[in-house]
Amino acid sequence: MSRFDTNQDNSKPQEIAPRVITFYSYKGGVGRSMAMANIAMLLARDYKLNVLTVDWDLEAPGLHRYFDIRDEALGKGVIDYLDNYKQLVGTPKTGLKPEDLLIKGYAHTIFEIDGGGSLKLIGAGSQNTKSEYINKVRSFDWEDFYRGWNGAQVIEGLRHEFLEMADVTLIDSRTGITDVGGVCTVQLPDIVVFVFVFNNQNLAGIEQIAAELSDPNNPTLKAIHRTPELLFLPCRKELSELGRLREWEVSAANKFRKFCDTPKIRELYRDAETYLRKTSVPYVPYFAYGEELAADSDKGIEMAEAFEPLIGLMLGDLPKQSGIENLLWMSARRRMFSVVRVLAMLTAILLSVLVIANFGVGAKWVLLLKAGIAGILGALLAFVFGFQKFPEEYSSKRNRIYVLTSLLIGSIGGYLVGGGVGWLLPASRYLVIISIAVGWVWGVFVKVFVRFLSDPVLIAAFNKGREETRKRSKN
Repeated sequence: MSRFDTNQDNSKPQEIAPRVITFYSYKGGVGRSMAMANIAMLLARDYKLNVLTVDWDLEAPGLHRYFDIRDEALGKGVIDYLDNYKQLVGTPKTGLKPEDLLIKGYAHTIFEIDGGGSLKLIGAGSQNTKSEYINKVRSFDWEDFYRGWNGAQVIEGLRHEFLEMADVTLIDSRTGITDVGGVCTVQLPDIVVFVFVFNNQNLAGIEQIAAELSDPNNPTLKAIHRTPELLFLPCRKELSELGRLREWEVSAANKFRKFCDTPKIRELYRDAETYLRKTSVPYVPYFAYGEELAADSDKGIEMAEAFEPLIGLMLGDLPKQSGIENLLWMSARRRMFSVVRVLAMLTAILLSVLVIANFGVGAKWVLLLKAGIAGILGALLAFVFGFQKFPEEYSSKRNRIYVLTSLLIGSIGGYLVGGGVGWLLPASRYLVIISIAVGWVWGVFVKVFVRFLSDPVLIAAFNKGREETRKRSKN
C-alpha cells in the first residue's frame, strides 16, 4: 500500500463499458505522465472505478514514481512480459498453460477501496538491474515481433485482457513517432488523449499523428475495424501572459478543429477554441518539482479540478461526479483547523496572563473571568482534537456551516459554563483546571449536538414531518 488516503466515502461504484485510453505526447516534458497519474487517482478514488495504468514509455519509464513506488519495488512489467512471451513461444515447454501468457500477473496493486474502486500499475519493466533493463528494451525488435512472432495478435490479446482487468486502462505512451508509440496510439486504445504545450513543434507533431488516426485508409485501423476517439489536453498553461495564451489557443484550434468537430464536443463546448481553453491544465509551480500528485494534495485543487472536463469526455456515459469536492473540503478543513488552533493559543496566553498577574485578588469578577476564559479554552481544545476525525460524508458547504456553528456556540457556552464554575466554587488552585474540563465536556456535547442537527437524514425526516403536519392542518 502507498501513502494515499482512499477512505473517502461509501458511494456505489460506477458501471461503464470498459475502455483503453492512451496518453500520447509528441514531445517530452509536457506533463503527460503527471496528467495521467492524477486522472488515474481521481477515477479510482472519487469515481470508484477499477483503474489499470500501464507504463509503455519503455525508453524513459517513471510512472511508478507518481504512486510512491521505488524502482527496486516495481517488479516485472511490459518489456519483461514481451521478452518472456518470446522465450515461451520460441522454446515451448511441456505443461505450458494459457495463463502463462497473460499479463495480469505483472500488475502491482497501489490501493483498493472497500465498496468499489482500485488502482493498479503495470510498470515498464523490472528496474533492479538498470543495464539488464536497458538491454532488453534496446534489443527488442518491434518489426520482427510483428512479422515473426504474431505481434498483432499478441497486442490484440493484451487489449482484451486490459478490458477484462479494469473499467478503465490508461496507457502512458512513448513520445514522438516510433513503433512503440504506434502500438499505443493505433492498435490498443479506444481513446487517444493528446497532451501538449503551446509551441509549434508540439502542435505540428500532434496534428500529424491525429491526421493518421483519423485517416479512413489507415491500413492498421482498417485491419482492426476500430478508430480511436481523439481528445486534446493542453498542459502547463501559464496565465501570466494572457494575450499570448489566447493567440496560441486560436492557433491550436485552427490546427485541431477538424478533429474536434464531434457531437460530444459541440454539445459541451460549441467550438474547438472554447474546448481547448476549458479543458487545459494550468501551470502550478509547486508541482514542477518531484512527483507529488495534485489529486492527492490540498495544494493542487486548481490543477486537479482542471482534469475534470477531460474525465467527463472520457467517461461520457457516466453522470457528473463531484470528485473535486474532497480536495475542496481538505483545504477548507485545514484553514478552519488553523483558526481554531490560533484561537486556542491566544486564549491560553490570555488565561496565563490573568493567572500570573493575579490582580484583584479575591474579587469575584476576576474569578468569573478566569473561569469563563478557561471554559472557552476547554471547548476549543475539544474542537481541535475532535475535528481531526471529522466525518467526510457530508458536503463541504454543510461541513463549514457545521464547524463555524459549533465554534460559535461552543465559545459562548464555554464562557458561560466556565463562569458558572467560578460562581459556584470558592476560589481555589483547581478553579482553572475544573473550568477547562467543564468547557471540554461542553465542547464535545456541542460538536455531537450540531452534527446531529446537520444530519441530512434527520433534516429530510424533519421536513417530511413538517410537510405532513402542514397538509393535515389544511385539511
